[in-house]
Amino acid sequence: MYVCIPLVDRGKGDPRHLIGVIIDKNADDLYKIAVRNGLLKGRFSRNQFDVSKERFLTEDFVDLTKAISVRQAVIAESLGGGQGFVKCNCSTSGKRCATNRNATRTKSSVTADAMAV
Repeated sequence: MYVCIPLVDRGKGDPRHLIGVIIDKNADDLYKIAVRNGLLKGRFSRNQFDVSKERFLTEDFVDLTKAISVRQAVIAESLGGGQGFVKCNCSTSGKRCATNRNATRTKSSVTADAMAV
């Protein structure tokens, strides 16, 4: 099954869905869902996730000891380090960027470069 990620909780390069496993269903038809990095905080109604035909993840491969938010789960699954990309407004007239930022670099890589100096 997979949980649809709201647009406010993901960046442009982040996945649109989290692959998860249903752990529990209560009397109000609200579901507790676990993803690879932990147990998602809160409960989800049936319209907030879709059941897939294939089983991509089992309970053996999820961390049930840690509760995380949807945004934290997205950051953990993201290749770019989470929400947002940093870019400068320098002109593209052939000059090197004065702020050493580039539109294709993420916030985390810019922060890592600044810490290395």
